[in-house]
Amino acid sequence: MKPMEKSIRITFVGDIMCEKPLQKAYEKYGAEVFDRVFSRTRTLFSRSDYVVGNLETVFGGTAFPYTKELYRFNTPDAFAAALGRSGISLVTTATNHCLDCGFAGLDRTLDVLDGHGTAHTGTWRKPEDRGVLVTTLKGSTVAFLNYTYGTNVHETGVVLHGNDRLRVGLLKPQTYRLQTIEGKRAGKLRRAVSSSLAAFTDAETRIRLKKALGMPWNSVRVDHLDEDELDPAYERRLLEELSEAKRRADYVIVCLHCGGQFNGAPGGLSRYFASLFADNGADAVVCHHSHVVQPAEILHGVPVAYGIGNYSLSPSSVYLLRERMPEYGAAFHLTFEERGVRPSFSVLKITEDGDGVPVAWPADLLYGKLNEDEKATLLRDVNLIASRLTGRNHADCAVKEEYALE
Repeated sequence: MKPMEKSIRITFVGDIMCEKPLQKAYEKYGAEVFDRVFSRTRTLFSRSDYVVGNLETVFGGTAFPYTKELYRFNTPDAFAAALGRSGISLVTTATNHCLDCGFAGLDRTLDVLDGHGTAHTGTWRKPEDRGVLVTTLKGSTVAFLNYTYGTNVHETGVVLHGNDRLRVGLLKPQTYRLQTIEGKRAGKLRRAVSSSLAAFTDAETRIRLKKALGMPWNSVRVDHLDEDELDPAYERRLLEELSEAKRRADYVIVCLHCGGQFNGAPGGLSRYFASLFADNGADAVVCHHSHVVQPAEILHGVPVAYGIGNYSLSPSSVYLLRERMPEYGAAFHLTFEERGVRPSFSVLKITEDGDGVPVAWPADLLYGKLNEDEKATLLRDVNLIASRLTGRNHADCAVKEEYALE
């Protein structure tokens, strides 16, 4: 590796979504609401040389309805335009939602991102397009790899066959047995009620009915490592692409879409693949999908963030487990220096204004806008998030712009 000309700072933010409350705000007030989503992080982003986000929606166009179902997304192109103005340089597109509008939606998403100047990796229009994304920053080259645990095949019915499997960065086949519910299995009565509701209602209605009946409406998930779901052919491809990235770039960062939803700890699948990449030469691993902040660690000398939460999520969404603090996320910073990589993070909080627009705030910026009682609450929450991420007690810390991981 050649000597560095200057240090490089790359920032990662969590899941970028346009859920039903934001979609309704767009329909009522127009495209300007989308710029508000990204408005409070511009200064934070400006301190980095490159910013990466995880895109949890598609831009399928008007051939498909815009988001109506709770767990299946299609977002207006105006959101992509605002994303292009946000300061985010690259989005990862290998997620469980990348086939929500089938192959046509996958292809059109890439076209729309290209049209607004946002780089992307993780999905491709044709199998032969697949490759390693490499960018040059201050004279050094950085490669980005992106893979997902699955594509919601149980929701979409879109099965990848043959070479079409190469159009999505997959960690494993499209099976869906790896996530199980945390805790005890529901009793017979609860299962019977849930089955009856499922027979004649959609997911959102079922959740609202369960809330009205005082029933649990969602569950924490655990991403187990089920070796029956792994495939050596997939793993060989992952390692081949990692080797190619190492040949072509000074630094390699792997972005993984995996993890148990609303779980504050990584499961076996996340740990397995993070270790696979860390042990074979990746310089950092950043994971998404849990929708809450999970711990980060230095794994065999490699910074690994198992879950950095959300960047654009609607706090009023009906399915959220609020006690798990999904309105918080982390901006995970990697500063590459001559002596190595230095990880740090900023805490983000998503608020939802009166129009239903979620806005991601750096916690220190939001803190200055609050009254004393609100400041005390934010301080407590930020310390909880920082403690969860680092594994250290941050109870005595002030709300700061940035925290060291170590």
